[in-house]
Amino acid sequence: MVVKVLRSVAHRLVLTPEQCGWLLEALPATALELDTEIRDSPRVEAFVVLYARCNDIAELLSDEECGLYSLVHLTREEVLTVRKRLGRTRTWDITRAGQEFIIPPPEDPADMNPAG
Repeated sequence: MVVKVLRSVAHRLVLTPEQCGWLLEALPATALELDTEIRDSPRVEAFVVLYARCNDIAELLSDEECGLYSLVHLTREEVLTVRKRLGRTRTWDITRAGQEFIIPPPEDPADMNPAG
């Protein structure tokens, strides 16, 4: 419901990455808390909406605290879902292109997704 409201007013907003982070924090932390699929995560939906309204995409895609790849606001699975929704080109953090992993690897190597 909150994401529907955000969608309805998003066209009026221009946000910094920090403000996007604050809005994501206002939503339930993970889809697991809501007992839903990752694709139904309110934070994933909100990030997709906020992506187009952010005035600094480079920082929004960074590994800084408010960035997509910091794993502060989204889980690794949610980041992969965002990448699937927006596409790899739009979610590429070019400043870290030389690193082996753009998304930090999971703690358990058995959870490694070769497409990650």
